[in-house]
Formats: sequence, C-alpha cells, structure tokens
Amino acid sequence: MAKIVSHVWSSARGSVAGITYLTTPSGAIIARQRVIPVNAPSPFRTFIKNALTEAVSDWDSLTVAQKAAWNTWAAANGGLKGRQEFVASQSLRNFILGSGIAGVTVILQNLIAPDFAGHPAVTHAAAPFVTPLMTGVAFKNRVTSPQKCIVMLELSPAMSNGRYFWKGPWDTSRSIAFELAAAATVTTTFTGLNAGMRYYCRMRAYTADTVSLKLGCVINAPMITYSDAVTNP
Repeated sequence: MAKIVSHVWSSARGSVAGITYLTTPSGAIIARQRVIPVNAPSPFRTFIKNALTEAVSDWDSLTVAQKAAWNTWAAANGGLKGRQEFVASQSLRNFILGSGIAGVTVILQNLIAPDFAGHPAVTHAAAPFVTPLMTGVAFKNRVTSPQKCIVMLELSPAMSNGRYFWKGPWDTSRSIAFELAAAATVTTTFTGLNAGMRYYCRMRAYTADTVSLKLGCVINAPMITYSDAVTNP
C-alpha cells in the first residue's frame, strides 16, 4: 500500500502494484520498480522469531490472576513488567528447544510465576584448555543460585587477540546448551579452532527446576567473556 499526501502530491511512501514510492528529506518524490527481497531469513532467525511468537501466545493464554502474579513478581525483582520477564525467559527456552542446539532434547515448560525471589546467578569465566592433541578454548560455569538452570553458550568467530569487545554475531554451528544443578560446576570445551585467535563466549541461563520454592522460569542477564585458542601437545 502506498500513502500519498496531497495537494497535489507532497509526499508518497509505500508500494502500488510494481512501483515503490519514497519521499526524500528535501521533499522530492521518487518512484522506482519494486525489488523482491533477496535476504532470505536464516534458519536461526526463523527459530528465534518462532520462539518469540510462541512465548507471546503463551502469555496471552494465561489467566488474569496468573498475569497479575507475574506482574507482582516482576515488580519485586527488578522492576520490569511481568510480560517482559515471561516473554524473555520463554523465548530463550523455546529457541533452545526449537533450534535443536546440542546438549538439550527435552525441556519442561512452566508458565506460572516463580515461587522464589531473584534471577538465576551463574558465573562465567575462561578456563584452562587441557584437551590433548587439540586446539581450542574452555569456559567454566557454576550455578550460585538455589535453582537448577538450563545454560546456553554461544561462541564468536575467530578474531584478533587485540580485540577486547564483542556483542555478536555468534557462530550458531557451535552453540551448546546443558542442564546445570544448583552449586554445580561444568567446564565446556570448544575444539577445532585456530591457535592464537581470540574467541568470545556469551552465556545465557534460565531457571528450570521442578522442586517447590524453586519453580518458575526466569532468565539471567547475559555474560560475555573471551579466551585465546591454544594447542595442546
């Protein structure tokens, strides 16, 4: 659809049939042949879109009382809206499961507001890479909050070890997720990397326990750290 402001035409935006109209900041109206988009979405872009759609649908399915419980919890634990807390955690859960990330095949779903206070706390740090005859990096994670968590790690592409900042994109072929019990520690290795190159790792986690006073699905703030790939003899 094209939007035209007249008299006669002061601006035109949008498409009609095979013609797309736009108006420049100076007021000039431009008409050009409509171009078919060529940047088809990647599978992982589709996964995250579907994950968000499903999370929003699940929120809409909650009762008024359930939504109120989420709003109350959110106000007491960070100040966000209940819908924001709900959609954030459920989207990550849906994305991990829907994209088939290595390490997790079944994730229980809990849509009810948490029966505990606070967000999950998981440490995330580089660790010594000790796998023999391989080149790679390692990262150690530990759950310091009382709830069991699902942890997801994403690795960056190789980059110069002079770089000290990275927010993405991530190498989706190397993403991994795993269940980590409260107070448990796990070291995850990534192999087949380039020696001397720097790799950033983003960690995200959400609570996924089945015990009373630990029930509920909420997400932590993402954490990013790095390590330089080494080769072991």
